[in-house]
Amino acid sequence: MKIFIKFLFILPINTFAKTIPEDFVLNAVYSEIYKRLEKLPEAKPAKPKQTSLNKGERGKMIVERLKAQARARIAKQKGLDPRKFKSGKDIAAGEKADNKKFIAHMTQVKKELESIKSRTLSPKEWSEDFNELKKQWDLKKLEYVKNIKLYQDNLIDTPLVLPVSKKEQKKKSQIKIEKEYFIVDGAFQVTIKDQKARPTCSAFTGIRAIEIMLAQKGKQWDLSEQYFYWASKPNCRKQNCSQKGAWVGHGYLYSKQNQSLDIPLEYDCKYVKFSQRNNETQIPLYTSCKNGQVKVTSFSYKKNLDQVIQSLMKGVPVVASIRLTPNFYQNKGLILESERNIGPSMDSHAQGHSVLLVGLVKLPESLNEGQYCFLTANSWGEGWAQGGHSCISENWLLQQRSPNPFVVVNHLQY
Repeated sequence: MKIFIKFLFILPINTFAKTIPEDFVLNAVYSEIYKRLEKLPEAKPAKPKQTSLNKGERGKMIVERLKAQARARIAKQKGLDPRKFKSGKDIAAGEKADNKKFIAHMTQVKKELESIKSRTLSPKEWSEDFNELKKQWDLKKLEYVKNIKLYQDNLIDTPLVLPVSKKEQKKKSQIKIEKEYFIVDGAFQVTIKDQKARPTCSAFTGIRAIEIMLAQKGKQWDLSEQYFYWASKPNCRKQNCSQKGAWVGHGYLYSKQNQSLDIPLEYDCKYVKFSQRNNETQIPLYTSCKNGQVKVTSFSYKKNLDQVIQSLMKGVPVVASIRLTPNFYQNKGLILESERNIGPSMDSHAQGHSVLLVGLVKLPESLNEGQYCFLTANSWGEGWAQGGHSCISENWLLQQRSPNPFVVVNHLQY
């Protein structure tokens, strides 16, 4: 069943041209949620169990002992604690209670399915546009699948900077929002880019966060990842080095400490798609890379998911450092902790990566994946997930986040 065609959001006509990708991604997420709910097992009535194997021909003590043994065996078969049951009636009552809970659970699942249906529609006049967009992204997905090994080989161990406590790392969200979903303004106005054969995910993520904040001010600027990767590597700005990877906070700090605008446009400082041996930052940079257009004047670190949610709700995208699992590589718009091992073999590729969180979607309780999934923009082109976007469940993010804090830009100068 092609859920994404069946469930589409209604948007104002005057915003349709701008929001096709956003709308498509949202519907893909809800489609994947719907599919997971449909797969949950249906409730079945409890079957009566034999509670005693003795027919009464022996003495009372033997009878009671056999009954106890039978109860223990039946309880263990049901996954129950034998010590809590003194009679066959107790086991039957326990089974009925479990069955009631299961039926209540499935009733909740059905309500959640209906809730998803009620929030989505399928306008006939838009189906052509969505189908055309899907065809384009499907072609790009084929190309992406061919290049998965390329991205795997360019993962790195994210430098450890200001690690947060394990308590903060694993702290579940407490904040509850009224809306079914929330997306940072301008998040889908910035084109998904492709880092290709270089370990520059932090530069792409850091720059994308700035580009989204500029888009909120009406400025559609394509900034230089080539420059920002250089800025993010303090030990490789003046001398050649072979150490791969970078920390986004170093790039933001370098920009903040500059007296003038420092981050140039892509036009003035073009990204090179392939690495140079023993010269990770590819110095010396072009002279035009000094044509700064914007600088970071304030940025901050966030320790836990509640602080992430607060930032998103204020319209601020959040940089996240994560360790990957097989299901991250090939997904259709939803990444769950329960499905972490579904996908290509990881071998040595469970290393660090950087992505940008740009919104959140409420998850049904029945999925048991946390309150939300976080809309995420990646830097592996539009062939990854849905046009370069997916939704990562709270449980997955808590399990896979690096010890580093999340990072947000507070203010820019341009």
